[in-house]
Amino acid sequence: MKKITRICLCVLAIAAVMLSGTQMPAWAAENEPQAGASGRASETGVTVTTREEFMTALAQKKSPITVNNLIVIGQDAESSGRMLPVMIPANTVIQGTAGSQINCRSPIQLEGDGVCFQNIKLTFESSDALGSVPHREIFLAGHSLTLDNVKTYLDGSGNLGGFGGTEKELLPTVYAGGYPNTAIGGNASLTVRNSNDETMFQGIYMGHDAGNDSKVPYTGNAVLNLDAKAIVREEVDTSWNSQAEINITGNENGYVKAKTFYGNEDTTLTMSQVSMEGAVVERIGNLVLKDKACLYSKTEQLQNVALRNGACLDFNGVSNAVIAGDFTGEGDLTKERGILVLKQDGTLTILGTVTGTTQFQTYHRLFPGTLLANRSYIFAKAGNGPGPNFVLAPKNIENGFDLRYESGEWKVVHGETADPQGIGDIVIHSAPEKVDLRKIAETEDGAIPDENTYFEVTWYQKNGAAFSNDEVEENLFYEMDYVICIRTDDWQSDAADILDQTDWYQPVSFLTSEAHPGKYYLRAHGKGKPGDYTFLFCSDYFAELTTVADVKALKDTVLAERRVVFYDQDIGDVPPKPDLPEGPETPEGPEHQHAYEAVVTKNPTCAETGVKTFTCGCGSSYTEKIPVSTHQYIEKRVPATMEREGKIQQVCGICSYAKDIAAIESPQKIMWSKSDYTYDGKTKTPSVIVKDSKGRILSKGEDYQIRYPKDRKNPGVYTMVLEFRRDYSGRVTEEFTIRPKKTSLKRVTARSKGLQVMWKKQTVQVDGYQIQYSTSKSFKGKGTKTMTEKKNVAAKKISKLKGKKKYYVRIRTYKAVKVDGKKKTLYSDWSGKKAMRTKR
Repeated sequence: MKKITRICLCVLAIAAVMLSGTQMPAWAAENEPQAGASGRASETGVTVTTREEFMTALAQKKSPITVNNLIVIGQDAESSGRMLPVMIPANTVIQGTAGSQINCRSPIQLEGDGVCFQNIKLTFESSDALGSVPHREIFLAGHSLTLDNVKTYLDGSGNLGGFGGTEKELLPTVYAGGYPNTAIGGNASLTVRNSNDETMFQGIYMGHDAGNDSKVPYTGNAVLNLDAKAIVREEVDTSWNSQAEINITGNENGYVKAKTFYGNEDTTLTMSQVSMEGAVVERIGNLVLKDKACLYSKTEQLQNVALRNGACLDFNGVSNAVIAGDFTGEGDLTKERGILVLKQDGTLTILGTVTGTTQFQTYHRLFPGTLLANRSYIFAKAGNGPGPNFVLAPKNIENGFDLRYESGEWKVVHGETADPQGIGDIVIHSAPEKVDLRKIAETEDGAIPDENTYFEVTWYQKNGAAFSNDEVEENLFYEMDYVICIRTDDWQSDAADILDQTDWYQPVSFLTSEAHPGKYYLRAHGKGKPGDYTFLFCSDYFAELTTVADVKALKDTVLAERRVVFYDQDIGDVPPKPDLPEGPETPEGPEHQHAYEAVVTKNPTCAETGVKTFTCGCGSSYTEKIPVSTHQYIEKRVPATMEREGKIQQVCGICSYAKDIAAIESPQKIMWSKSDYTYDGKTKTPSVIVKDSKGRILSKGEDYQIRYPKDRKNPGVYTMVLEFRRDYSGRVTEEFTIRPKKTSLKRVTARSKGLQVMWKKQTVQVDGYQIQYSTSKSFKGKGTKTMTEKKNVAAKKISKLKGKKKYYVRIRTYKAVKVDGKKKTLYSDWSGKKAMRTKR
């Protein structure tokens, strides 16, 4: 009785204010009817000033309906007290004059497509005052609605009467379905345009289930067109829709006020000319950013992503981002490339196909930041396109950075010219043993000094393939940045005084000829130095070298070496020969000159030097050692495990010499897509991402395979086995659970010291129900009890409760299964709760 009295007094107070000359509340004063307002129908519609005129216009299906006042609608309720929705006919346009407002005490629902509200304030005053359940719904009922320049904000502290509600603002929630037991269509659509600071929603659910209040669910097609200024406090959700499109538009400098979006693999979110900061974009199947749109993502994993015409995807808020599907860059060379931004120490892994071209940088889309040299930022298989899949910002390129692709990794390097494949081995096929410095002196025109003095060399990639002559020429592997010529005694000595020497260098380099590819001709710069020198061929580019110690520090990079004796015939500085063995005497007379012919008398191996014998017709002879030959390598692999890294070795088949050419990083991180499912009659197949210790994605089928159990669609606990292969060894098991389908409460009615609970019966893969009731809203404490209904029924009485006491009720299903031969009970998620006060 006291509650009724308070409500009546509040209504009377408002009426008195409106009839008297005292100042009305702000929300009412600004909506006074204009002079000359009329309820007469015009040729194209009708202008209304009262609730009765407005409801009559709806009943007569007038359009447009022009509102010229504050009109309060929503008077009818069910016997339970729940307000019935005001139904809006198809193709109804409701527009307002300056300051006009429709204030709803009930939900509104569409009866057909083509409904539009424009230039009006549309508010919902239902609140949680006096313990009420607020109903501020806009039900699309599977139809199309446009809100054009519509204000929806209402201050919670200033709602009619101020009945002590706890909500600071009263905002509508959009549901694509309908009020209980109403008919709905199959193509829900909401367009919000020309928004302002008071265009606000609690949430927008373009797909949903029945929920706790038995709404008509909606799972069909849906389209949401949202402009940047519209505010959504909670989320935009399309996870229930069979197909959904979310389109967000604005100007280039506009920031999207909605921040959280949920969807499924059939949801496409398109952003154009807007930016969204701190965005949560979960389970959206397709994300399309175009026309300079920018998404600053807080979500670690996205699905399919497209960046078009200058759009930007910024992962600064994520350390290790993953795109589980395809990544599409700009494929039209006439348009501006999209921009991908990562943290300076972040990474992006792309599991699907990469196409088009995208600019990669750190820090900010407008201000490229510093890159970390020799760091792999993007892990993806190179895809097709008119150019490279990823390029650096011009500023980074000007600063000497380059982005290179190798074995599924896009790596940043700085100040290097080495081929991205890397040098794996070097084979010297032939080289001179003695070289006359006079013959290889540098010419003025840069021509080859002596076409008979050359090396024949082949460089091999790490994967074993030979570099082409064009690739060698492009990367200048034969230049003095990769090849060192050092005095042999210095190279072979470890004496401290030798290590500090700086005159170890022979100024000799190589020249190439287009006519003879594969031959590298010697050229001496300035005055060469006679003596025994060793050429060192390195796998890596090296910086300036000063001392012998600097050269020795490169020992691990030396893949091939060859000794050459330099002499100067003009000054008679002929290389010394070993002492001649005793033999026939040299013919007497000053005219005799030895003419030696060389014969290999012992072939070299990788373990022993060979012998070449020089013999003159006079019988004089001497021998020279032939340097050991290159190793005959066979590749050997030691697989990596979860506990230790592996390695790839080159082992000589002759001498068993082994060298490590690459490490195989240990697989460290295994991330399963999901471990908990709800039964829906479909087979479940969790996917997995496996990363090694450096963050590289391992390839399913090549690096590992997964064995799934059979018949994995009913409730139960299932075990998968991941088995490593090729360069990896070991196995890992993982379980996932399929729980029974949840149910929902239909209603809870009061009984004398008890309750009657009714729910939606689940008929498949459910053994029974577990009902929980409590005097605590959070179901905590001693007042919380749980009872089990072992029969698959749809109702249950709860007795022996306290009279006139408020109880909260929720329910879940269960299914008994066997796991490893033992019985285990699996439960669904709890339903939403309902509250009811018992009778005496």
